[in-house]
Amino acid sequence: MQSQRLSANGVIRASTTLALGAWICLLPLAAQAADSRYQKIDLEADCETLSTGVEGDSASFLCHGPGRMPFVEDYGDLRSSVTYGISEQQSERIWQSFGPFNEPAETIEWRYGDSASRPIATIRRWSVQTGSGPEERDWSILVVSRVAQDGIGACTTGYVDARRMENANVIARIIADAGAKNFRCWEDEPVYRPDDEELRGIVSR
Repeated sequence: MQSQRLSANGVIRASTTLALGAWICLLPLAAQAADSRYQKIDLEADCETLSTGVEGDSASFLCHGPGRMPFVEDYGDLRSSVTYGISEQQSERIWQSFGPFNEPAETIEWRYGDSASRPIATIRRWSVQTGSGPEERDWSILVVSRVAQDGIGACTTGYVDARRMENANVIARIIADAGAKNFRCWEDEPVYRPDDEELRGIVSR
């Protein structure tokens, strides 16, 4: 997933990735410890339009999840970016999107950890288009995102290829529950499942 920092520093460290890898292998039932709440979002009906491009080819929307949790969804050049837990007034809003054309699904899974009052992560399915003609491929990627805490630290923490990984939803929940809360945006590296060049090639940071 391509990323542009509007603010923050950037060094990549793999410590969290290694820890999550071990966690996923050893604790397959850990996803049961947290709670999920689901939301279906319609940008036009449910969200406030913040801005639109001159020709209508780009737009930004302010939406709200459970408990009025703000998130901003941006669209431009047939690509989308979503920043959770940050409103349009906060400085750490970022742009993250896949290189190829893409679109997130309407349904958002909000993950809650120890505190049932505030989500720590979201899981959302993205459709990513690569190639053309006989080489065209429609990827189905589960994107795990950290929800900003007190307006700080909203970013992607993991990617799961739903077409190639069995129990993709369970894997995505484990990634969310194990690492999203303490994930250091722009320092820790996201988790990739499977971790190969094919997946990294369309979601490279």
